[in-house]
Amino acid sequence: MLYNKNNYPGAMKNLPREVRNKALDILNALVAEKNEMDIGHAVATSIKRAKQWAEKIEGEDCFHLHGNKYYVTPYKDGWAIRCDKSSSAAYAYHSKEKALLAAKHLARENHARLEIQKANGSLQESLSYYEGHF
Repeated sequence: MLYNKNNYPGAMKNLPREVRNKALDILNALVAEKNEMDIGHAVATSIKRAKQWAEKIEGEDCFHLHGNKYYVTPYKDGWAIRCDKSSSAAYAYHSKEKALLAAKHLARENHARLEIQKANGSLQESLSYYEGHF
């Protein structure tokens, strides 16, 4: 049985998307080998190897693998959330607080970085939602 991003063992449910995808690749390779390893052991092995892979690349600047970078920026009469892959505002808000709540949610969901700007456009704070604690 081949596993994919929509059909995977429950033990992989809470892994970050990139780690889960790597674990699925490893699991499918183990299953394809048709060795004597039972599926439970194969799942545990694939998760362990995927976490080791993630720890290895964690120190590198590899956020392009994990998601976008989001920005909370001044915009017209309010604040906007902008993605690094787009120069236009993705979402606009009247208050910075509402923009921050939405941006933090997006960054968390996408394992991304979030850069928060001051009203003058300078950097106020940079947050990372891709953590190496799996």
